[in-house]
Amino acid sequence: MKKQIEVKQKKEVYYCDICGKQLSKHRKCEICGRDVCQECSIFFDWDILKPDAFEGDYPSVMCVECWDKGKKYRDKILELREECEKKEEELISEWKNNINNPV
Repeated sequence: MKKQIEVKQKKEVYYCDICGKQLSKHRKCEICGRDVCQECSIFFDWDILKPDAFEGDYPSVMCVECWDKGKKYRDKILELREECEKKEEELISEWKNNINNPV
């Protein structure tokens, strides 16, 4: 005998930990781990570290609170990257000079 059984599927519902709005898409801040809605989050790329600037299909997500609190860290990271790029250019130049003009 065949019976039809009604099965109710469980569905998890997420809410923004900042504003309380129900989330249409589940996003987590990569710094604090809170669930955040689109209005309370910033999409970015770790290589660029600017809001709404990213390459590729999957940007990183950070809540606006962590983004604001992290300004001094982002500035320092960008400063260190710039220093490293300059040092890298100097080393490459030195390397080329040593290859072309052996001592």
